[in-house]
Amino acid sequence: MKIIKKILYAIEEPYVKEHAYLLSISEAKFMMQRILISLFMGGGMAGLSYCIGVPMLYYCIPVTIIMIYFYPINMLKKYKLKRQDEINEAFPIWILQLESLVLSNNISNCVKKSIDVCPKILKEEIQILADKIEVEPINKEHYLSFLEEYKTSNITEVMLALYQFNFVKKEQLAYDFSLIHHRIDKLKMDAQEKKYRIQADIWGLILISLPLLSMVWSMYFCMILSEVIFSAI
Repeated sequence: MKIIKKILYAIEEPYVKEHAYLLSISEAKFMMQRILISLFMGGGMAGLSYCIGVPMLYYCIPVTIIMIYFYPINMLKKYKLKRQDEINEAFPIWILQLESLVLSNNISNCVKKSIDVCPKILKEEIQILADKIEVEPINKEHYLSFLEEYKTSNITEVMLALYQFNFVKKEQLAYDFSLIHHRIDKLKMDAQEKKYRIQADIWGLILISLPLLSMVWSMYFCMILSEVIFSAI
């Protein structure tokens, strides 16, 4: 069994290896399920082709196997993008919650108290961060490792600023917190730009498809018309 797992891991796609944390099952099981389902569907198509006597279906078997095999990878990529968008939206909300706590607490206490009110998608990561900085409040690596799989340059800058607040006087914290609002605004703008870009791409595809559909319809109409003319002669 260990040998099979090693073989499966060796031929697994790099994307899955890098994003194994997204899986609810092991990489080996994820790989095995895809192989078995794709082969089962390929065998089913082969049996169907034999039973109904349509040899052309045999040519579709390799394509079907490949499509079914790689479909979970595409779904995993979409899930990662969805999670990234949700985190980009939730992160500024959490930072603003910290700002309301910072005047009466130190940074480690702020993070710990924010667990109960933070966005659900960040709760687990914030709990891990709170446990780390409760023991080592001025260890920079704890702040930099926060949301490591979903980290962007803006999130990194904000977490570095949060780390620096450990060395700032209480009177200056409210002012210094306002300096990271620029990064928060940048995160919000990036999220909005991505949303508008997706909408523009969808409308662009619709606009492109309309002339193509018209052309296909015209060609079909011409073919029907030519058949009618030739049948009348």
